[in-house]
This record gives sequence, structure tokens and C-alpha cells, in this order.
Amino acid sequence: MSMKSSSAVTGLFVLFALGAAQASDFPNAPIRLVVPYPPGGPVDFVARVVSVPLGQELGQPIVIENKAGAGGNIAANEMSRAKADGYALSLVYETHATTNLFYKNFKWDAFKSFDYISLLGYSPLVLTTSTQSGLDTLPKLITALKARPGALNQAITGPGAASVLKPELLHQAMGTKVTYVPFPGVAPALQALVGGQIDMALVSVTAALPLIQSKKVNAVAVGAAKSLAALPGVPTMNSTVPGFESTAWVGIVAPKGLSSEVFGRLQTAVHKVMMSDAVRKQLEASTFVVLATDQKGFTDRARADYRDAEHLVQKGILKPDE
Repeated sequence: MSMKSSSAVTGLFVLFALGAAQASDFPNAPIRLVVPYPPGGPVDFVARVVSVPLGQELGQPIVIENKAGAGGNIAANEMSRAKADGYALSLVYETHATTNLFYKNFKWDAFKSFDYISLLGYSPLVLTTSTQSGLDTLPKLITALKARPGALNQAITGPGAASVLKPELLHQAMGTKVTYVPFPGVAPALQALVGGQIDMALVSVTAALPLIQSKKVNAVAVGAAKSLAALPGVPTMNSTVPGFESTAWVGIVAPKGLSSEVFGRLQTAVHKVMMSDAVRKQLEASTFVVLATDQKGFTDRARADYRDAEHLVQKGILKPDE
């Protein structure tokens, strides 16, 4: 081997060894956890429950950054351009999976631009109505919706068709129509519901539970497979709309390209935290169902949502934004 070739090989070995040493050292600095919604919503709630024990497990503080706007797309765009070193993470809500179906001009891809570390769990959705509407049961609501198609308005948490997916799947199942009103997050949508500015909202039980318990909004049906202990007397959607369920997942992702060692370190830490008694009890108290999945399980769930949305687009029911 020539001296030049030997030097090149030595250089590559040094770079490889340095990269391995840096990965095995991970983490040695604080980690950013971007939340794509405002403080106070269900995704932010999960972040604040998980961040401290996750930081303790990793040995570095987790710094939460709320980057709200465009239905989570501002945060996703920033995250897609961040360095894939494990120091930039983001929680994502299920609308993340359908973004590219509805927005054509993004330079990032919901699946190709991110490493899917783990689902953290899901919250059953609850169909809520304003106490001023008088529509305090699902049959009453369906009757009113069918009597005046499009007359009632419903909050969606973000702009564009991606945020309409779960509500529209419900209306397709009920055979009803509604007018959608976008809000930048769940918290402001629920504030509008309390004030009577909107008639209804389909949101996570995690977010709506305090308002339901204080009787500031009506809970007319839950999207869980069976009734929830936290909402006694509130029927399931499938009791009126057979076979229909509605839940919303939250997961944790990183920019695409994590080394296998860093990915494994993060996933192991996330799984340990999510399965810990303290975190499980705190999240489950708000009806959040805790999960800890591998990358395939997370990706498969996201792709299933993509297919549901794609079906509605193909039928012309939902249309991509210009």
C-alpha cells in the first residue's frame, strides 16, 4: 500500500473512531424537545410529564420549546433541517403523518425526513359541544346537523385539510355536514367552545377533561372502544355509530439520520420512562393510553392515518391546500 493510501485509510479510521466516541458519549449537552403546539394543549401536557424523567434517564436536561403554528408544520420544518445528532427531538401529533398529502410545497417529507423513535401513546377523542347549544347528547347533535347541513360550526386545531381528517371521518360515518373553523391549537379552540363562539369540537379527552368535569362544555360521546371511568355516563361513539372509534396519538421523532447507537440510546430511554409507574399513572389519570413502540410500529400507525386521508382525497371529500 502506498504512503498516500495508508494516510487516507488512517484518516478514515480516525474519523470513524471519533464518530463512535461521540455517539458513545451521547448525550453530553442539553436536549431540545420541540412541541409543535402552544402551551396548555394535550401534546404540551405529554411533553411536560415526560421531559423531566427523560432528562434524568439520559443524564441531561430536556428543554421544551413550543413552536406553534400552521398545524404543527412550522415545528416540523425546523426539525427536518436540524442536525441529526440526537440533541434535537420533537413530539408530533397524528396530523404530522398526513401533512404532505395536503401541503404540496414543503421541502420535507413526513416519513423520509424523520426518524420515528417511538409512539408515546394515544388519547381517545371526545365530541364536545357548547353548553349554550342545548345539544348535550349525540342523537340530539346528529338530528340538528342533519336538519341544517353546514349550519353548525366545529373547531379544528390547525389550518387546512390535514386538521379536518378525524372530524370528517366522524361526519362521514354519521352522514352529516358541518362548517370547520381553524384554531392554532386545542387550548384556544376549547376556550372558544366554552364561550359559545363555536358549537362543537372533537378533541382529546386529555385536553377536555377538566372542562367536562367542571361542566363548562358538554361531552356527548367518546371515541374509545368502551366507556371511560373518567367520563361516567358519557356513551361511546360506536353505541350510536356502529364500529366507529376515534383516537389521537402522540409520538417522538428526530431529524432523519441518527446513528444506530444514538437512536438506540434514545429509544431505550423513552421506553423506560413511558413504562415507569410515575409517568404511566400521571398520563393515565388523564385517560392517555401509554405506549412504547419500535420504529416499525410507530411508522405503521402513521401510514394507516395517511391511507385514511388519501381515501378521502381520492373521493374529493378533502382537498389539498393550494
